Amino acid sequence: MAHGQITTAEQVATRSSVLGLLIGFGLGGFVDGILLDQILQWHHMLSSTRAYPPTTLGGLQLTTACSTSAPG
Repeated sequence: MAHGQITTAEQVATRSSVLGLLIGFGLGGFVDGILLDQILQWHHMLSSTRAYPPTTLGGLQLTTACSTSAPG
């Protein structure tokens, strides 16, 4: 914003909304990517279904998003 430029309430509200969305997406990405996946190691995608029970090794292997090795 240049010195002496007048902003309207609508411009301020628009900037605030965009800033809020960016901060919200950033915090959401942090919570999902860093806190849940890396720190707590919660990678399970299908654990809430009966077809892939998290109590068996096969079920855990199918529902865990693991980037270290491919099955086979």
